[in-house]
This record gives sequence, C-alpha cells and structure tokens, in this order.
Amino acid sequence: MQKLLTDIGEKSKKAINKRLSTKKKDKVLKDYRLLILKNKKLIINENKKDIKNASKKGIKNNLIQRLMLNDKKIVAITNSIKKIISLRDPINVILEKFVMF
Repeated sequence: MQKLLTDIGEKSKKAINKRLSTKKKDKVLKDYRLLILKNKKLIINENKKDIKNASKKGIKNNLIQRLMLNDKKIVAITNSIKKIISLRDPINVILEKFVMF
C-alpha cells in the first residue's frame, strides 16, 4: 500500500510539469477514488495503528480525533473527490479581469 501511494505521489509530481487533459486528470481522480474505496478496511486498520501510536506519544486527544478515520470519513473523502471530478477544469480559464489604476 505504501509503495502504491508513493508511486501515485511521484506520478503526481511529474503531472504538475506536464499539461494533462481534463479527461486524463479526471481518470486519475476516479482511479484514486476507487483505490481508496477498494482499500477502505486496510486504510482504517492502518489508521487505528497510527492513532494508537499517537496516543502512546502523548499527542493531544483533540488532534488525534481529527486524524481518526472511519467509514463515514472515508465516504466523505471519496465523495469530495467525486465532486472535484464534476467541477469544470480551471486550467487556462480567466475567471475575472480588472484594471489597476
């Protein structure tokens, strides 16, 4: 899983330097969303280990609560990715113009 996420991160860095089509970007986001859903149980189990380690290290409970993942949070994350996919690609789009005096 770690290698897979590292590979995704490295590919993302390369993508920044290239002009990718909206279709390609949407495919990457869709694949990433499906990967999260497919590995939901693994992600939650690994997160439990992280939470346990954070507690042992004395990290404040309010911070731990913010980091804790469950089914509801995973669904919210994947729904957010889905929403991003539905948005218009802002690359090379002028949203507003103004003239400075």
